[in-house]
This record gives sequence, C-alpha cells and structure tokens, in this order.
Amino acid sequence: MSPLSPSGVDITSRVEINNSEVYKSTAIDMASAMVAERQDGTRIFLRYFPTGEIQQWSKAKEHWVMLGTCAPAASSLFHQTAPQCREGSIQLLRE
Repeated sequence: MSPLSPSGVDITSRVEINNSEVYKSTAIDMASAMVAERQDGTRIFLRYFPTGEIQQWSKAKEHWVMLGTCAPAASSLFHQTAPQCREGSIQLLRE
C-alpha cells in the first residue's frame, strides 16, 4: 500500500533533483517532483522548486499552475512539521 499524504492522496512515486545545472553558461534550476494518485484513480503531478514555489500540472489548461510558495519547516529526527506557506495551506486543483 502506498503512503498517504494528509489530504488522503496516495503517493505513488517521487523524484528528487536538488541541484542546479549549467548548460552553455546558463543556470537551470531543477525541481523535485511527485506523482500522487487520488482514491478515484486520477493522478496529480506536482513539482517543487528550491525557491519554495509549488506547481501542479493542469490537464485543462495544458500548463503548470502555481499553487503557492512554501518554505520547509525545521524538523528533527523525531518530529517533522509541515512546510510554512505564504498564503496558508495550498489547495490542489480540482479537475
């Protein structure tokens, strides 16, 4: 069974790329990505940039939509806390 996020979405896979690359003298910011699956079987594609920006792929708009900006919260070995978002908690697109 896949782990569940707080919103009840099954997390099916996650890819992390945490460094910046340079291509032809141009810096390219990389993002962490996650694919989650709702209980009805629809998949959600999210990406998180080192700047804290979180985006979700919109099938309806056919492009990435910014959901908000969050900063990682301090965590320890025994206690993890949710990221702190500028506008409060972020809401996933409903499509």
